[in-house]
Amino acid sequence: MDPSATGLILIVLAISGERKSSVWRMAFSAQSEFESFLKETNAHGIADREAKLLRWTIERDEILVALRKATRKKLSMDGLEADLAKHLSEKPKCLPEPQIILTDATPEAISAASRSEWPWIALIAGEGDELLNGRALQRMSVVTKGWDGDRGPVHRVGATAKSVADPRMTLFAMIQADLFAKFMNRKGREAHSLGLFARTLICEPFSMIGRRMTSIGGYPPSMEGLKTLNARILGVLKTTWAKVQVEDFGRVRLGFSEDAARYWVSYCNWVESECRSSGRFFEMPEYASKMAEQLARLAALFAYAGGDVSEISLEDVTCAQEVLAYFTNEHMRLFLPPRQISPTETDAETLRRWLVSKIAEGKGNVVFGKRWIQQFSKVRDAKARNAALQWLAREGKVVEFTESGTAYIECLPSIHHYPYKKSSTRYMSQFSPFNA
Repeated sequence: MDPSATGLILIVLAISGERKSSVWRMAFSAQSEFESFLKETNAHGIADREAKLLRWTIERDEILVALRKATRKKLSMDGLEADLAKHLSEKPKCLPEPQIILTDATPEAISAASRSEWPWIALIAGEGDELLNGRALQRMSVVTKGWDGDRGPVHRVGATAKSVADPRMTLFAMIQADLFAKFMNRKGREAHSLGLFARTLICEPFSMIGRRMTSIGGYPPSMEGLKTLNARILGVLKTTWAKVQVEDFGRVRLGFSEDAARYWVSYCNWVESECRSSGRFFEMPEYASKMAEQLARLAALFAYAGGDVSEISLEDVTCAQEVLAYFTNEHMRLFLPPRQISPTETDAETLRRWLVSKIAEGKGNVVFGKRWIQQFSKVRDAKARNAALQWLAREGKVVEFTESGTAYIECLPSIHHYPYKKSSTRYMSQFSPFNA
């Protein structure tokens, strides 16, 4: 495949109280540390630059004095003019102050921030209303081109257009569902037609409110991976900063290993085959057209997060495919028109709701005897009830196990959310390919 950027567009829908701000602070702690590093580094560098600038100014003035004398005496100034041109090119530069993270920025500010001395920015908001419903997406083409890695001109008053050198952009927003609906009502059709959602990885995770238990001693063990990742990100930012000082803007390019390349090609062909009229992606061709590239981007990020590597492994690709599969299922659930629900799924939803009520009555107990469910559940027909339980198990809502010869059903946290709830299609049904 041709070289690709690795920027992502990520949108997470979450209700109020899901601790979006806390997640934001933990996920971007490396950025906060890097900003502190920049302030400290720049504070030490200011005096040094001022000294160099003062010396440079004195030397420039000496050349100008020599030029004036030569002018008065009508002497040749070729050598002096060459000295002046060389000296002007050596003027000490200001310390770059990259503006990496933007929230409520105009399209012009976004383009200007992708300047040559730090050609990478992120549009990030823990409360995404100001990002999606603010000024940043007044021209969505700026975001889509940023995802593509296209060069773009920055226009300034009284100056010629400046071409942004190989820019990179990432967008990440966490937003409440009703505020996202507001965005869709205002700009949904435009976002669809410009390909914004074809490039977006979107999800609406089930709520964890009521199950977020705190452990003594700080972060739970599951957070150790995040701490390791943030340490890696901080190291990459500092390395990039060091390269910027010597105007080294070369990018790391990762290629697939031989087995990873074969796997990726097989994935590309599978996605293409599923775009047929009988295929899984027939109703979402725009999104499907970006899936192979999304897979490559995610795999590259997984590879580079682990260290300075030269190629993407098969493990990186398979892990990336699992993540992309989750976002693809969420995209279909949220954006595609409502589909026909089978009788088994109807029974499964009835049984799911009944189990959720029993969990509440039992003050959190999530394990029930299978025979007890057979006796008291609202799905009376035995064959239909068993089919409904099997469907819930396939969907990851319950698991069945046997203990001391007795069969039990354990309800998993996802039992609280039905993947095909009617309201889930409110965002995009009117913008589907069949209704556009």
